[in-house]
Amino acid sequence: MASCSANSFGFGEGFGSGNNSGSGKNFKGNGKEPRKMMDICGICGCAPVLPTRLPNCSHHFCYLCIKTLIAQQDPGFNQNVYHSCPTCRAMFTRSILFAPQQVNVHRALPMDYDQNVQNGQVPMDMDDDVKPDLAAIQAAWANGRRMASTVNATFMWLYKARGDGWWRFDPRDERLIEEGYQAGREMMFITILGNQYEIDFDLNLQTPVRDRSIPREIWRVTAAEFDGLVIRGVAGVTDPMYWDVK
Repeated sequence: MASCSANSFGFGEGFGSGNNSGSGKNFKGNGKEPRKMMDICGICGCAPVLPTRLPNCSHHFCYLCIKTLIAQQDPGFNQNVYHSCPTCRAMFTRSILFAPQQVNVHRALPMDYDQNVQNGQVPMDMDDDVKPDLAAIQAAWANGRRMASTVNATFMWLYKARGDGWWRFDPRDERLIEEGYQAGREMMFITILGNQYEIDFDLNLQTPVRDRSIPREIWRVTAAEFDGLVIRGVAGVTDPMYWDVK
């Protein structure tokens, strides 16, 4: 079965077999309680992130998983090209990517997606008896270095929209970026829709490796800062004019 990592894209055990049909059969993995197959993305094999339902068969997939499938089959995202459901082969078009829907821009990864993740972030070890060295922190910032906070606060990662406002990263990509940031890396690479992007923490930029002429600004914000910004949505999901954000 494919990994749940956002850096990989593969098809789950049910791809093309017709067995993962959402019929209510139990699936058990990682020693957890059995789950119904309808609760598993048939592409990555994990609990769906930003679940997207196909209109003709009602199978659910992660938004970025099904969007990546479309991008690989038709890089031009042509409206009249038909694609087949990875589970049952029912036909659909790319219009599902732009269907009006509600989205919670504050949502995190599913609770059982990964037991080591809290609110889409990686918990940090914290010793209650040890206080942060303020002088060392100030010195590190003065030298242009990053030091991870000792507080397990929730942060969100955003990328600049082509118009006004910001998009929040897909929670899985957000987790990977936060891990890289907490590790003090100057840059890292992630794969989105089958394309590799460079994340530069010093310049706060996301740049496609294959076309470095179109970088986008990225921003790490707290929940309070997030609420004061114009947020277009999560990972490109739908048009905000249709949203009733809750």
